[in-house]
Amino acid sequence: QRVSERRRNMNNLDKVRVEHCGKMTQGYVDARKEGLLRHTSTKWHGKSLQDQTLFYHYYQNSIDYASDNWTRYSTFRSYCSAPHPTLPDTVVSIERQGPFQSHGNLDWSRVETYDDVASLKEQISKRTVYVVGRLFAVVDANGDIIRYPPLHVHHAHVHPYPTSEMKKKITLDNDFVHHHVLIQAHGDAECT
Repeated sequence: QRVSERRRNMNNLDKVRVEHCGKMTQGYVDARKEGLLRHTSTKWHGKSLQDQTLFYHYYQNSIDYASDNWTRYSTFRSYCSAPHPTLPDTVVSIERQGPFQSHGNLDWSRVETYDDVASLKEQISKRTVYVVGRLFAVVDANGDIIRYPPLHVHHAHVHPYPTSEMKKKITLDNDFVHHHVLIQAHGDAECT
């Protein structure tokens, strides 16, 4: 029964992505590369010029990851939100990041810390917010999930405060368990 409920919830979230947000069109991707935030071909959009760029570290293999030997690349963040199809007064907010590059052979990518995940800052600052679902997944250009294997989300954390506050919240003498995570996913956890 629990699995059936989770599938229903994921189908509702997917309904927003497919029926409201739609695909990220090539026109939109080209517009973002030119620094624009929107394109008429889709409901996906950027937030602001200063927040549109996302940086990530690319490691060619696990040895490079262990030795912190990386190359820095940039990509962009995109947003879409719509009313939940079955829950009243509930909004589904989606953030997509990418495109990323990967060459396989046990390579890694690590996204640098950034603020305002899924453009929720405005929502959170105005009222009490409840998280009723979450999904961290690797998707292709059409938004279809790429299953594991071959790609794997190892860790994903969303904090309810800006990165400038993070250093105050997480210190070397502070146990990592107490780091105020709003949403998290660990690839080695069941049902991630």
